[in-house]
Amino acid sequence: MRVPGIWEWNHSAGPEGRAVMKGPQLFRMIGDPRGPEVTTAMLSDDELAKLLDALYRHLDADEPAPSAVFWYEAALEESLRRAPRNT
Repeated sequence: MRVPGIWEWNHSAGPEGRAVMKGPQLFRMIGDPRGPEVTTAMLSDDELAKLLDALYRHLDADEPAPSAVFWYEAALEESLRRAPRNT
C-alpha cells in the first residue's frame, strides 16, 4: 500500500504501519523555494503533523540542516494557527 504524496509507507512501525517522511523527501521539502510559511500552509493537517515529526527527529540528529530550525518553527506556528479549527 502506498500513501499519496511525499509520504512513504513504513512497515516497521507495527501491524498498522504509519506514514513517515523519509530523508530525501524532507530535504526536498526544506529546499522548496517558496519557503516554510507558504509550503506549510499548503499541507493537510496530517502532512503537517508528519513534517513536524520528521523535522523534530532531524533536529535531534548530529548535524541537522541549518534551515531545519526555521522550517520547524514555521510548521509549529502553522499547527498552532490551525488548532482552534481542530477542537
